[in-house]
Amino acid sequence: MNCMLERNDIQISEGENDNINAEIDKMLDLRKVSIFELFICVPECEKLYNAVKDGSVTASSDEEMDFICRCESVPFYINNIRVRNDGDIARMDEDLGTHPDFQHDNVNEIMKMIECYNNASDKLKELTYKPLNWVINNSILKNEISIEPVKEEKNIKKMVK
Repeated sequence: MNCMLERNDIQISEGENDNINAEIDKMLDLRKVSIFELFICVPECEKLYNAVKDGSVTASSDEEMDFICRCESVPFYINNIRVRNDGDIARMDEDLGTHPDFQHDNVNEIMKMIECYNNASDKLKELTYKPLNWVINNSILKNEISIEPVKEEKNIKKMVK
């Protein structure tokens, strides 16, 4: 995500760069199975990922870049712990089995993500609501906090006959 966001910023300032795009494509190809598995288990992440991949999302600050990346990496982490116990070194010695009931317990990380969400543009909120909400609902805070989706204003046109 970080590399794609950096590429998006470069494309805005300098235009398309075939070399950078080729490198991004190589990285994505090496991770295609992991990406596919994430979207099967956590489809809430796919819309944000595709928006970053197609270049329609950029980060306005380092904090926003970190937030966007965490909206993908935290669900990936939770899912990996549940499916294969990857990533949690403390548990590796205890039990190499799966942990299907794992709940994310990094309260500081979740609260920082919520703070970034609350400060984000409506466009970014639309893209990050589902993955962040999934993180909250799969954490130890699931019964304690919630976030509000962006309210869509509907344009109602009256037809005059």
